[in-house]
Amino acid sequence: MKRRWGQLAYVAFICSLLLAFFGSSASSAKAEDEGAKDGMLTIRGIDGTDRKAVEVTVLWTGNATDLSKMALRENGAERKVTDLVDFREAGRGMGTVIVMDLSGSMNDDGALSRAKAAVAEMAENIPEGDLMAVVSFSNDPEVETAFTSSAGQINAALEGMAAPSDGRTAMYDGIRKAVTLFETRPALQPNILLVTDGSDDVSGASLEEARASVVSAGAAFFAVELTHMDGEVDSGAIR
Repeated sequence: MKRRWGQLAYVAFICSLLLAFFGSSASSAKAEDEGAKDGMLTIRGIDGTDRKAVEVTVLWTGNATDLSKMALRENGAERKVTDLVDFREAGRGMGTVIVMDLSGSMNDDGALSRAKAAVAEMAENIPEGDLMAVVSFSNDPEVETAFTSSAGQINAALEGMAAPSDGRTAMYDGIRKAVTLFETRPALQPNILLVTDGSDDVSGASLEEARASVVSAGAAFFAVELTHMDGEVDSGAIR
């Protein structure tokens, strides 16, 4: 049976988000392991409605030209993949929710200012057809802006964001709030980008509940760990 891999999600946008943060002195390179240097391939979805033309959506974080070497095995036999289509060329769009930590420690070392500047730069470069939203969290999560392609709207939301000195870290609640935004935009491919410098200490939701919500939404989860507070980031929970 011939299979057609008809939708390719080469996430240049998401990669640019991570690079915007990893390029700053406040960011951690913990996300870069040896395997990540050559790229990571992940299956995002499979549409088997037409058994003779199965569509597989994949996430690839490496060099786009390397995809020409992609192959699959079917019943032990190798099948060369010849029909690769960029995700956006397939008429789909990506939705990315930035989940921003506004706990008190984000005031230290200008971490929040640098993070907001990086998100503002992302907003200026949203690819056509894609949308971005921003959720913040300290003691409670808050939707700063729903999905939009307007850099002005995102920048206005960023300008109004501040970290109270006594703010705690409801990270799991913030992630679950981000997931709810995809309910209003089912046509978008869901992506979540967490920006944090700490560990959850006040959420009503558990780590397991936060993870389950991301999985149920089919979202790709990315995280930027800000390391200006040594030892504060719960890397284990993020992984």
